[in-house]
Amino acid sequence: MTTYHLKTPVKAAQYAYQHNEAEVMAVVTSTGRQPSYSNRRYLHVYNDGAELQIEDGMWVVAIDGDVALLTDADFNTLFTPAP
Repeated sequence: MTTYHLKTPVKAAQYAYQHNEAEVMAVVTSTGRQPSYSNRRYLHVYNDGAELQIEDGMWVVAIDGDVALLTDADFNTLFTPAP
């Protein structure tokens, strides 16, 4: 097995229910998507590409024109803050 590192920094935001929807949506729209969203029980992103259900505490990461959703533990295993 070989270990790999990301070559470039990524945009990411950790969702805090009903506190930072604009920050999370900025990550999503940085991929070129222009979706709609609602936040009744979780952040639901729809109308442009795959629908996303973003639970409180999940990380939203823009990678290569797409969005990945990661748990806090997975995000902290894979990423460190950029200098």
